[in-house]
Amino acid sequence: MRKIIKSFMTPALLYRYRAYRAFWKGERELRTLKDLISTNRVAIDVGANYGEYAYWLEKLCDKVVLFEPHPECVEFLTKCVSPSTDIYQMGLSNINDESILRIPIVGNSSAMTCRASLSSKAVSEFNSLDELAIRLVRLDDLDI
Repeated sequence: MRKIIKSFMTPALLYRYRAYRAFWKGERELRTLKDLISTNRVAIDVGANYGEYAYWLEKLCDKVVLFEPHPECVEFLTKCVSPSTDIYQMGLSNINDESILRIPIVGNSSAMTCRASLSSKAVSEFNSLDELAIRLVRLDDLDI
């Protein structure tokens, strides 16, 4: 049922829906963001996924920078985020390199991008994985 409802939502509406659902049902940390964020600084979201944190960061900060290596998530975010938000399709690391992002597949080939990991051990409980070559960069090497 949830999939049917989501299929009728615009990306912008789905972006808000996911953010509010995470706020009330999933990510307790979202409720403390306003106490942790300085509005006059740049907020960085590493592993932005579908923007559950990005949505709230955009409300609190003048500038938000998102890092997300998964192309499907980046495509979605590009349709939804504020023009003042920058999106980088890459992962962050302590070295500039390439790596393999392992994305668990459940049920009828549904990718669980929220559980994706560079570590094989972190996704070892899943029987099926999709693998994606991604670029890794050092945050210190970017002009942010």
